[in-house]
Amino acid sequence: MVNSSDPFSGFDITIRADSNVLKPTSVSTTGTVLPGPTTTILECVGGAVVTGTQCSNQASSPDTIQLVVAACSGCFSPSPTTGLLFTAVYNIVGSTTNTPIGFQTGCSSSSTPGVCDGISTGSSTFDQETVQNAQFSNQAYYSIDANPVSVSVTTSSPGTSSLTITSLNTFAGTVALTATGSVPGLTGSFPSPPGSSLKVSTTNPQNSTTLSISADSSVLGGIYNLNVSATSGTLKNFVVLKITVMAPNFSISATPSNITVNASSTGSAAGNFTLNLSSLFGFTGSVSLTPSHPVGFVTILSRPVIQLAAGGTNSSLLTVKSNDTGTVTISAKSGTITQTVQVTLTVRDFTVTITPQTLTIDQNTTKTAKVTIGTPAANIGANFAGTVNITVLVSVTSSGNSQSGADGLSVGCTLQSLVVKAASGTNNTSCNISGAIPGTYSLIVTGKSKLFPDHAAAADIQVQGPDFAIIPDNAVKTVTLGSNATITLTIQDILGLRANVTLTAIVTGPVPLLSASNVVLTGSANGTVILTVTTSQNLAAGPYTVSISGSATIGGQTTTHMVSVLLVITGLTHPPDLILYTVRVAPSSVDPGSPVNYFVKVLNNGTTTEIASVQALVGDTVVASKNVSIAPSVIANVTLTWDTSNYTPGPYILGAKVLAVPGEVNTANNLERISTPFNINPSNTAFLPVQSEEIVAAIAAAIIIVAGLAIYLRARRRRAI
Repeated sequence: MVNSSDPFSGFDITIRADSNVLKPTSVSTTGTVLPGPTTTILECVGGAVVTGTQCSNQASSPDTIQLVVAACSGCFSPSPTTGLLFTAVYNIVGSTTNTPIGFQTGCSSSSTPGVCDGISTGSSTFDQETVQNAQFSNQAYYSIDANPVSVSVTTSSPGTSSLTITSLNTFAGTVALTATGSVPGLTGSFPSPPGSSLKVSTTNPQNSTTLSISADSSVLGGIYNLNVSATSGTLKNFVVLKITVMAPNFSISATPSNITVNASSTGSAAGNFTLNLSSLFGFTGSVSLTPSHPVGFVTILSRPVIQLAAGGTNSSLLTVKSNDTGTVTISAKSGTITQTVQVTLTVRDFTVTITPQTLTIDQNTTKTAKVTIGTPAANIGANFAGTVNITVLVSVTSSGNSQSGADGLSVGCTLQSLVVKAASGTNNTSCNISGAIPGTYSLIVTGKSKLFPDHAAAADIQVQGPDFAIIPDNAVKTVTLGSNATITLTIQDILGLRANVTLTAIVTGPVPLLSASNVVLTGSANGTVILTVTTSQNLAAGPYTVSISGSATIGGQTTTHMVSVLLVITGLTHPPDLILYTVRVAPSSVDPGSPVNYFVKVLNNGTTTEIASVQALVGDTVVASKNVSIAPSVIANVTLTWDTSNYTPGPYILGAKVLAVPGEVNTANNLERISTPFNINPSNTAFLPVQSEEIVAAIAAAIIIVAGLAIYLRARRRRAI
């Protein structure tokens, strides 16, 4: 049904109901108020196409009916229009006390925002409407109605509405009413008999009471909801009243609310927004405007104070400058009244990324990295489009070879000019990276696009040349007093090294002996050396560190690598003894708020399994702890994490501690500190200079003809389906 609608020439409406109760079967336009002959453009019943080509996404459900109908050419309904729009036919296939029949949601083009109720005026616009849903019940239940549904009040003059409870399907019982306002200070009460408790029966199927609506001085002028709940045992129903509070107030809106502009290479991008203020319910006075914006934004108001006369309007121009996308909130204040509105400046720009950001390349080989021109994540819906020219810069950050320079790394990209289309907002090219001289390089790719700011990305490239590594067969060896430990050392050839590797082994106390002190690598095979460590009865039981180093001349320079093996010497008996063997942290420095990992090794030098409580220290403050079970003569690897969020930039002394266990006598080796201070870095700055910082079996075979459906579209002053 439509009620007092403006003239229209067609409609596109989707309704829904639970198909487990009401199964849609057909629709009919017989008797419609739409001038004929009418044309059915699309008819979908239960998600299936009856007429037309394809149901909309909102009408693909078995719960829905969609009908799109046009009037005769050039024809419009009368003004105002009231009457039947179409008839929906359902089969009753289930029992229910209360099944809603209403409009589908999720439509972007319609008479009511977000609701699928398009009443067409013959152009690209729709009549503005409001909607009212219906309910179906075939079990004992009750309805609640309010008359009037819209009530106007002032802070000194309450309003009233009559509430009626009607028995449905032989319902009999007492219904309790409660009223709740959508804002504090808006209340509903039932001051006179029968009050908030209404009794109905089959012989007296209706009962009414008066609802009194009040608004105190804290409620600003505006339109609010008052929800009235009707409860009887487990049954519930409700009705919503629209309450207009006629207290002096004002509104603020922005035109437009979102502006998309291109980033600027010579300053900040700018967008202009008009702030519109309107007097409500006789408000008069001055209104102060205050913008709140992200760091780097600049806002300028043409008039920071606006005068409003009763019933009048006024405006101010807001200019927002930035090279970043962001939202500005404008507060409008007058006395105790504060209203806000938000505007968004979307700055169309591009980004440059390199994947991967770290890359290791063997000498005289080539690997590929990808350079991508994209759109900032905040700019979804405003994709960058244009041509970006890329340039490549290589610099040496460190090198183990004095001959190494920027020419030790060559980079060639497939494309030097990338065309980015708005449809995707992205494009990429592959770059071949070849390493001629071992060393560590920084690869910087810069993107330039006409009037846009330059953007860059960096990657760390490690070129690895011939080398060697010392690999012990075990990181920990355990022997008893007087026994020998045998450690097999593999001298690994990396990338065909041809060199003589000189080995040494050092340990305090036990005696180390290498089977060979020199290993010749010929570029095709690894070498092997046996390290024997002799212990004696004179030694104290406990851990000993065996350090093995190897040196070789590579590329005219001496390269040295070192590895250590923990030798644990046990006696026949030993009191409980936990030893914090080593502690290290990674990374070597962090930005504020980034995590720091502690890697702790704890040795159980006793003869029984112990539960060790391991702590991470910043100075003497415990920042993390963990309990681990450690068997005798076993080293446990424990990882702890320090959250630096509450710490300021600067140097800190880090360490670790293992708490003494019952019976432990020697606790001198339970604490270890890292000698080099750990730094929390100051806030990072951008790699390139920034030119400006301003910047969601049927129960009944009967067919019910929902001629009115009791579904109404109501314009500000009317209803429609």
